[in-house]
Amino acid sequence: MPDIVRITPRSRNLGFGSRNDTEEAQDKDGNLHLRVKSVNFPSVRGGPRVVKDAYELACRVNQGLQWNFGVFVGDRKIVRLLDGPLGMSGTPVNMDMLLRSLRADKELWVELE
Repeated sequence: MPDIVRITPRSRNLGFGSRNDTEEAQDKDGNLHLRVKSVNFPSVRGGPRVVKDAYELACRVNQGLQWNFGVFVGDRKIVRLLDGPLGMSGTPVNMDMLLRSLRADKELWVELE
């Protein structure tokens, strides 16, 4: 059973991390290719404003590059946004939707990895 938590505009245990470094990966046919490494830990922590600023900086720094990002509650990555505390239907993490909801003083329910 996945962990579902509520985040609000007053949450202060949010985090954000990004990276654009690559690693070799092998596909199912055995071919090697490069892919951007996944983000496993936050590089900044704080409230919604801190996460928003870090995301905007990462967008500027990585403009024109392939890169990955992760949004965290504590040290656990947010997998998707949910419709409610019991709603299992949800969407993958969309930073614009997440930040818009927090700025509008809405609470969000998220599933953690």
